[in-house]
Amino acid sequence: MTDVTNRAPIVPIEQFKRTKIIVTIGPSTSNYKSILAMMKAGANGFRLNFSHGTHEERVEQIEWIRKASKAYGKPVAIIQDLQGPKIRLGDFDGIINVRIGQSLTFKYKAIYEETGIIPTQYDLAKKVKRGERLYLFDGRIQTTITTVKDGTVYARAENDGILVKRKGINLPDTDFGGDIITKKDKADMTFGSTQDIDYVALSFIQHARDIVKVRTML
Repeated sequence: MTDVTNRAPIVPIEQFKRTKIIVTIGPSTSNYKSILAMMKAGANGFRLNFSHGTHEERVEQIEWIRKASKAYGKPVAIIQDLQGPKIRLGDFDGIINVRIGQSLTFKYKAIYEETGIIPTQYDLAKKVKRGERLYLFDGRIQTTITTVKDGTVYARAENDGILVKRKGINLPDTDFGGDIITKKDKADMTFGSTQDIDYVALSFIQHARDIVKVRTML
């Protein structure tokens, strides 16, 4: 790493970047040429999203990143971003229009076309409580939970918008009780421990003990 740093471009302190730029390796950038281009454009860290892809693909991407780092003379970080619990909407056709004040219902693996209940990839009913906030589609739709009954979650929409399948769900008030590290996460951490990875990121952190648990496992 010393040799790489010695070859890094000299930047005057007044031009020194005080913010780190993190880029994600996705389908369109999963190649050496794109990784090198992003590095030259200012990337300081490369995020590997373990919600998608295979371990074999990650091995290749890590090799590309280290090769580009050596060629360009710039040290960069590799970040393993664990998936965590899949708190997302399930599959349904088309889009769902939402109006303020509307009552929405959610259930684990529901079939929307048959029941009108919006499916989720995680059993929210086991964790959420009345009065808690439930945000959908990266916060575009904000709702408040009104009832939890028989495995179904009822919520009131606080604004207009649309819902699309498989979009993320955010639960800022819900206590997951430390149940955020999945079997997949454990397998991915085991794999990551054998690779040249600098950082491990975990989604849905709520307490310091979540971080301690991950560090202990690592």
